[in-house]
Amino acid sequence: MGSGSPTSQPTDPPVRSPQNTRTKIPRTVKQLGLVSLLNDFSSEMMYPLLPAFISGLGGGAAAVGLLDGLSDAVASLLRYPAGRLADRPRWRRGLVIGGYAVAAVARPVVGFAGQVWQV
Repeated sequence: MGSGSPTSQPTDPPVRSPQNTRTKIPRTVKQLGLVSLLNDFSSEMMYPLLPAFISGLGGGAAAVGLLDGLSDAVASLLRYPAGRLADRPRWRRGLVIGGYAVAAVARPVVGFAGQVWQV
């Protein structure tokens, strides 16, 4: 013991704190989260204005209800085929980009509508 040579005793494994066990969120997930947040903001800002906009174009409550029902129906009908495509890894990126691109283009174009059916 007094020779000064190190002893080869087993050491305890390092203690992992909660900070060490967390996985880092990928950059793509953060970016998609931000894009989704901004998309939701724009939807929530536009949605309350649609009834006034539609009535300004000459439509009434029936037109508002019909357009809202049609938009829900289209979303429901596209959900299954889009989900099937999203199960294929090579389609995911295109679906995400395409979906957000359609939303980004469609919202400003609604402002150019001159008739209720164009909304």
